[in-house]
Amino acid sequence: MAFLPDEEIDKIIQKEKLIPFSLNTIIDPIKLKEHLKGIRKNGYAISFEERTFGSASIAALILNYEDKVVASLSVSGPTTHFTKKKIPILISLVKEATQKILASLGYHRNI
Repeated sequence: MAFLPDEEIDKIIQKEKLIPFSLNTIIDPIKLKEHLKGIRKNGYAISFEERTFGSASIAALILNYEDKVVASLSVSGPTTHFTKKKIPILISLVKEATQKILASLGYHRNI
């Protein structure tokens, strides 16, 4: 959703009810839009117990030759494994793996 045009994001937020799956689920439209901007800027997303208590994940996108998001790659696990020391390493590994996939698909620009 982060890489959709702002108008599309607004339509989705207006149409769909933001349902809390956990205490960390973002249900405020303004906070959600800010979160999505951060994902666009960084090229990856981090989730801490946003859907399930005790779980975390880091994800990066995979684009096709038209710059359209076609997939994502993520690593997930218990929040206890996502320490302040490990998070930068995991981000780097996810982004590196994503770049390798992109290169194998003929996409040669860093995300």
